[in-house]
Amino acid sequence: MISGQHAIAEVSQAAQGQQQALDALDARLAELRSQEQALLHERAEQLKALARIRVELLGSDASGALDAAEVEAARLLEERDAASAALEQEIIDVQAGLDALEQARSAQLERLQSAADALDRAEAETQTRLAADADYQAQLEQTQEAERIALYAAEKASEREQEQASKTSAYQADPLFMYLWQRDYGGETYRGRGLTARLDGKVARLVGYTDARLSYQRLLEIAPRLRTHAEQMQERAEAEIDALSALDEAARAADGIPALEEARDREQEAVDAIDQRIDQEELRLDELIEQRALFATGQDGQSRAAVERLAEALGASELVELERAARVTPMREDDQLVATLIELEREERRLAFMREQTEAARSKQQGRLRELMQVQQAMRKRRMDRPGSQFEDKALVAMMLANFAKGLLDQKGLLRGLEEQYRYRPPRTDPDFGSGGYRRGSPWGGRPHPGSIGRSSGRSRGASSQGGFGGGGFGTGGGFGGGGFRTGGGF
Repeated sequence: MISGQHAIAEVSQAAQGQQQALDALDARLAELRSQEQALLHERAEQLKALARIRVELLGSDASGALDAAEVEAARLLEERDAASAALEQEIIDVQAGLDALEQARSAQLERLQSAADALDRAEAETQTRLAADADYQAQLEQTQEAERIALYAAEKASEREQEQASKTSAYQADPLFMYLWQRDYGGETYRGRGLTARLDGKVARLVGYTDARLSYQRLLEIAPRLRTHAEQMQERAEAEIDALSALDEAARAADGIPALEEARDREQEAVDAIDQRIDQEELRLDELIEQRALFATGQDGQSRAAVERLAEALGASELVELERAARVTPMREDDQLVATLIELEREERRLAFMREQTEAARSKQQGRLRELMQVQQAMRKRRMDRPGSQFEDKALVAMMLANFAKGLLDQKGLLRGLEEQYRYRPPRTDPDFGSGGYRRGSPWGGRPHPGSIGRSSGRSRGASSQGGFGGGGFGTGGGFGGGGFRTGGGF
């Protein structure tokens, strides 16, 4: 088992490893791109040597055009190198700033833990004191008894309503009975006279209406009376809960718990502020890394211009013809130059293939890094490193991160695995103490009791009010991000 703070540190360390792997791929791409550019220059040198041997096949200014192209390409590449160096320094500065923010966040989490511990101790002491308070225990017993009665009344009302629905259907399916019932035969509002009354009486005797009418009337009357009684018992129970909650509030105020909650919330707000800055800097770093990818793959403006300028010069018709003629001539002087050009072509193809493979690997690597950073952000936003947060199996968390780095586990799978491992355990307080047992709503289906909901500031980033991935009530002082209880999660 590891703490939530340690788990996020593990994710952060894994992200650093992914970043280092991405840096290595960028360096490799830059090296391959440099080798490709060097080959272009080498090809230019070989062609100029051929031109000197076979002047008759070359225009008078062809060598000069190659020289000019190389000078221009060199100038563009110098500009590229300066821009790339400035970008690298900016990346280093942002990474250093992120490291400082992470250290500040770690220190702030320690302050938050201290504030949460102080609040938890105070709540536990208040619970202990109230557990020995005769007046409080008497009110608690009255509340529990009122709840029991309300629950029983609600169950009886529901049972009778179900019984009414099933038993009255037989009466309602009888057209003769319902004809007499709707005319209120035997009742005060019946207005039948003469032949109509005699015929109605005959029908009544035929279907046994008199006894059936009394039974049907009782079925219709009992369920509403029981529901009215259940509602009255619910109101009584809620009044008892209000009285118990008032004692809770008085005890909390007397023991200074609201002030401790405010102190805890201030520390949490400071963590949230750091998290916001981290999110902004991580977004900036991601953008800078995207820009560096352009330099590494030669897709920046200066690199493209340099390669295009040199390739244009090398593709001039005079040079193409020179190379073609040199390959078929029997002259010994240019045989070695032609062999070198052929070898250069082979090397160009090899480097192009390696660059394409490395670019594909880099794309996957950057995707994994981005997803891992999103997992880290999600864990922070859901406060999975708040005081009391734990992950059940340290080895399993490490294995999931390793599998993610290897591409054996995707982002959704990693998040799901972390959710299954995540637990929140308030240190000392009882979440069901006092009125806290009513925080999820009355068992008879009534309104949630407002006095038992935790004093959450409502600022939990992404936290739900239930358990699970980053949610749930925070026991000490009413909860981070929903749920929970007053004085330890239940007052």
